[in-house]
Amino acid sequence: MSAVVGHEHGVSQQSGIRWLSTLAQTFAVSPERAAQNPQFAVLSGSAMFISDKLYVFGSHAKVQVSAPKYQDATVVINDNSPSTINVTLVPLPAKVTLSTSPSLSEITWHLNAEKVAVSRTYVTELKKGSYRASASHPHYETGEIQFDADIAQEIEQVISLSPVKGAISINSSPSGANVSLDGKDMGVTPLSINMNGGKYEIVVTKSGLEPLEDTIEVTSQRPNPTRNYNLQPLQAQITVSTDPQGGVLTVNNKPTDTRSRVDANTPHIVKYEKTGFISQSQRITLAPGENKALTFNLQDDQLMEGMEKILIDYNITINFK
Repeated sequence: MSAVVGHEHGVSQQSGIRWLSTLAQTFAVSPERAAQNPQFAVLSGSAMFISDKLYVFGSHAKVQVSAPKYQDATVVINDNSPSTINVTLVPLPAKVTLSTSPSLSEITWHLNAEKVAVSRTYVTELKKGSYRASASHPHYETGEIQFDADIAQEIEQVISLSPVKGAISINSSPSGANVSLDGKDMGVTPLSINMNGGKYEIVVTKSGLEPLEDTIEVTSQRPNPTRNYNLQPLQAQITVSTDPQGGVLTVNNKPTDTRSRVDANTPHIVKYEKTGFISQSQRITLAPGENKALTFNLQDDQLMEGMEKILIDYNITINFK
C-alpha cells in the first residue's frame, strides 16, 4: 500500500510566502497485512492531508503511520526525504496466559522445551508462530498443549494435570506397629498403601516403644517410596524450669532444651549453670513413659560469698557449694 504526499516547496516572488508544489511523496507500507489498511496522521508541523496527499506549509512534518494489530511508526518528512518512504510496521505480540487445572503453586513452565518460569500461572507475549507449552509439578504428571499465536491475539489456555499414582511401603522392626497417615489409621506394619502424589504425615506407634513421626512424599520422580523404621524403647521426658533464665542446661554433660526425652531405667545427671551464680544438679532415674518436672533456682555467687565471709567472722562454717 502506498500513499502520495506533496513535498516540493518554493517562495513567491511577490509575497515571499512559502508554497507547496504538486510533486508527490510516496509511502510504501509493509508487511502486506499492514498495507491493507494503513492510517496516516500529522503529529507536528504545518501540514494537512487532502485525499492521499500531504501538503506541508513549512520545512518539515512529522507523520504517524499505523495499522490494526501493528505498532505505530513515526516518519519525519523534510527536504532530504527520498521520493519513496518505506515504512515497515512491527506486529503487536500475542498476549498469552497459561494456567493449570487444578490450580497449583510452583508449577514449572516450559515453552518449546525451554524452562521459562516457576509460578502458578505463566503470562507472556509471543511473536506469531506455533508453540508447545508444558506444565510440571512434583505431585502430578506433566501436562502439555500446542497452540498457534497470531499477532495481537489474546490467548488463554488451561492445562489439565493428573495426579501421580504411587504406593507407600512401610516396614518396622519390630513389626506389628500401628501406622497412621494424616491422622487416619491405615493398619500395621509391614504395610503398603496406594496413594496419589503429595506429602503425607506418618506416625508409627507400638506399645512400649518410642512413637516415630515422619513426612513421606509421593512424586513423579519417586512414586513408590519405602521406609524401614527401627523402633526404640519408650523413653521418659523431663520438663525443666529455671531461675534465672539464660543459662546452660545439660543432661549427662550434653546441652539440651528445657523439654527433652531421655532413656528410661537409666540414671541421668541434669545440671543447670550460669555465670555469676552457683550451679545446681539433680540425679534422676525415670520409668518408661514417665514425665518428670524439675526446677532449678540458682543463688547469686557474690551474695553467697559475702554471707560466707560474715559467718566465718563469727566462727561459723557453712558449705554453700
